Amino acid sequence: MFITKGKYGIGAVILLTALALTLVVTSTSTRNISVKAQESNMDIRDRLEELRAESDAGNLLLGIQFIMPVSEETNYWLFGDVNDQRRLTILEIEEDHFCFSETGGQAVLIRCVPYTNIASFSYLGT
Repeated sequence: MFITKGKYGIGAVILLTALALTLVVTSTSTRNISVKAQESNMDIRDRLEELRAESDAGNLLLGIQFIMPVSEETNYWLFGDVNDQRRLTILEIEEDHFCFSETGGQAVLIRCVPYTNIASFSYLGT
């Protein structure tokens, strides 16, 4: 028999069989895992309204990263009381876009951005 002959013998065959079974079990058990980005069925408008309410109440800082920069400075904007030179406030949340104001010194800029330009939300409880 070929199993008992050779340098490694039956131990090598048992080890290879165990590795093959482990590979089969691992690949079939991980195939059905589903991953969700958020636990609720909220759409982007509902999520933004919820986060704005928390930010306005002073409970969190809300960060929004845009796919295409809204200005030449950055594509990441932090909303809430961050005690810096400018203040960002969400003004309107509409069906397909939202608008926010940027106040710095005497200037106030209002920007409107479609939801399709939002890459991600991030938030930090205060």
